[in-house]
Amino acid sequence: MAKSVAQALLDQGKLPAQHAFEAPLLYFIQCIHMSLRLLIALLLLPNLSQAAQLASNAAANPATAYSLSGTVQNSVTGEPIAHALVQLSGELAESAFTDTGGRFEFDRLNAGLVGLSTRKPGFLDPLDVDPNLPQPIVRVGADVPPVVLKLVPEGIVFGRAQKPDGEPIGFLTVQVFYSHIMDGRKRWDLMNSTQTNEDGEFRIAGLKPGRFYLQAGPRAQPTWIGAPGQRAREAAYRPMFYPGVNDLASAAPIDVAPGQQVEADFSLSPEPVFRVSGTIVGLPADEDADEIWPRVQIVSPATNTTITPVGEQPGNNFRAKVPGGSYIIRASVDTPRGSYRGEIPITVQSDVTGVNLGLLPVPPLQVEVSVQSSRPQPSSGRQRGEQVSLRLLSQSMKVPASEYGFTDRTAANPMSAVEPGVYAVEITPISGDFFVDSAQCGGTDLLRDNLTVGQGSVAPIRISLRDDGGILAGIVMGDGRPAKGTVVIVPDRAPRQIKTVVVGTSGQFQSTKLAPGDYLVLAFDRLDGIEYANPEVLSSYLSNATHVSVAANSESRVSANLIRTLK
Repeated sequence: MAKSVAQALLDQGKLPAQHAFEAPLLYFIQCIHMSLRLLIALLLLPNLSQAAQLASNAAANPATAYSLSGTVQNSVTGEPIAHALVQLSGELAESAFTDTGGRFEFDRLNAGLVGLSTRKPGFLDPLDVDPNLPQPIVRVGADVPPVVLKLVPEGIVFGRAQKPDGEPIGFLTVQVFYSHIMDGRKRWDLMNSTQTNEDGEFRIAGLKPGRFYLQAGPRAQPTWIGAPGQRAREAAYRPMFYPGVNDLASAAPIDVAPGQQVEADFSLSPEPVFRVSGTIVGLPADEDADEIWPRVQIVSPATNTTITPVGEQPGNNFRAKVPGGSYIIRASVDTPRGSYRGEIPITVQSDVTGVNLGLLPVPPLQVEVSVQSSRPQPSSGRQRGEQVSLRLLSQSMKVPASEYGFTDRTAANPMSAVEPGVYAVEITPISGDFFVDSAQCGGTDLLRDNLTVGQGSVAPIRISLRDDGGILAGIVMGDGRPAKGTVVIVPDRAPRQIKTVVVGTSGQFQSTKLAPGDYLVLAFDRLDGIEYANPEVLSSYLSNATHVSVAANSESRVSANLIRTLK
């Protein structure tokens, strides 16, 4: 057959005589190509048939296919945003870009609910700014009005770092810290960082609305100082918070509104550095020194901030270069035998060598849980109330703040080593049948006071749980009618163990397993930005609080007036 094909091609003038020998190959390739096309058609036949059927149905009944249109706008100016990406989520996921007028449109949609999202460089999704906002959801169908989506313009902090004489400082580290409220407590987290360019300029974009703090220093490259004709001396830039202070507590906040660009300049002077070196001692003798890398920090005692990174050398040696001043050298390491920690104060006025920093084993923090049950317990297995979730939240201005989490599953399970500091303690029974009756650490009542952890061992945390709690139910009223919001329940006996309950549009709420005693009840339209775990902040709202008592194994009811914080 191959010859007949070749002859036919020759007869038709479609195959030159010099290529007649290629006809068998052409025929073979043509057969494979036709076979593949037939196989693909067979595989796709059901989908093609289904698509054809859907197209036929849509043509026969155009009302079954719908369109959805709208615009994307700047949330601050209301101006349309061109070339923004709009995405649909649901059974039919599609995407489209807005035109120059900020308009978008989707065609041939099935009826039903779809989620909408949009994004564009230089803007933020409103859900990233406020997670409490609902996601835009639209029911696709007949006569759907145009949708308006909004994007929040990002904030920008920019500035310049220079010496007092105006010379720019290039390659200087600049960090921005974000101040926000989480679970009623103020926190500072690292938001972003950059370096100044050779002209000393920096720019940090992508900031959502909020309060920020800036820190400049240290410099990534060596710095030298000295008068002309004299030998240069190595120097460094001491880390400094804007506008020119040494600690976060004294720093000036930078408030950034949506789309706002804020300028913040630094003036820093290089300071001559001195060498600090020494050795870590006190580790277990049988440990392999090559596998242990203690974490060494040189810290300002006044600010609890790290001044400079410390280089590590073989044999657990360390060295660093710092400006003159008073410091604390800290070291810690986790080994198979446990955690070790140590610190030593030093005063640097010249080179300091031969420092021996001794480490001591850090005993784990013991947590002991006991249960007092008013109901019979199963004879086999342990009681459900022997499980608690415990969080230690650092109260220092250190960034980032230390935080430890722990879940007791054995009724006497140690927490990992906790670094020295002052911590707020949050205790939550894992079983919903129990409440925390007491929590003690030595002579400290953890339901009322913070926990202080020193260098040595800490007394065990002893937690007692009970199961005869009461119920608090009620309604939130605003302007004479039920209102939604968030209820804050503050126990008199444990003012730091606050409970919150989200309230729907019915205004009804309920909280179970409350310890018997007296409570203050406050209802807010929203808690964002309210440091309600701070007694000083909460005291300003107590005139609107409702007092109520809860008895064991009983229910109490209360009506709380809505406190409006939204403008």
